[in-house]
Amino acid sequence: MSQLPLFFQFRNLIAGDGFIAFVATRGRVLLSEEDGKIWMYGVQPGGLAAFGSDRQSAFESFRVEYHRVLEDAAQGAASFTAFRGLVQELFQQIHEPAQADWETARQRVLSYGPSNQGLPVIRAENFPSAIEVLSVQSDDFDPRKLQPSAAAASGSLPLDVHYGKAA
Repeated sequence: MSQLPLFFQFRNLIAGDGFIAFVATRGRVLLSEEDGKIWMYGVQPGGLAAFGSDRQSAFESFRVEYHRVLEDAAQGAASFTAFRGLVQELFQQIHEPAQADWETARQRVLSYGPSNQGLPVIRAENFPSAIEVLSVQSDDFDPRKLQPSAAAASGSLPLDVHYGKAA
C-alpha cells in the first residue's frame, strides 16, 4: 500500500435557511492506494473519505463529499452563526489514525528529497490547516478582495482543487 500526505484548499459557497456562507478551507488528506483504488482519507477535517480510479477522480470525489457535508450542516443550522459554529467544530475534528499515517508518510517524503510523484513538495509549516466561514450577505463582503485570515500569509485560496505532497 502506497501513501502520500497531501494538502487541499477548497472555497465553497453554501446556502442555508436565510443565509449564504463562503467557506475557505485548508486541510490535510491522506492518499492511499488500496486494492486498485485510490482513497482520500480526511485528516483534518477528519471523518471524510472518498475513492476513485485515479488521483484526480479520488480528489474530486473527496471535494464533492466535503461540499455535501457543508450543505448538510447548512440545512441543519437555524442561522449563519449556528452554521459557522458547526462547520468550525467539524473542521477541528482530526482523524487520529489517518493523522499518524499522514505523519509517517510525511517523514518518508522528507527522506526521499525532491518529489518523484509529479506533485509539488510543500513544507507542512508553510501550509497550516485553517478554516474561514464568512457571511456573503455582509455589506463589506467583496469576493475580489477576499483574503481569509488563515490564508493571508500565502494569498487567497483558489477556487479549484489543488493538492501537493507534504514535506
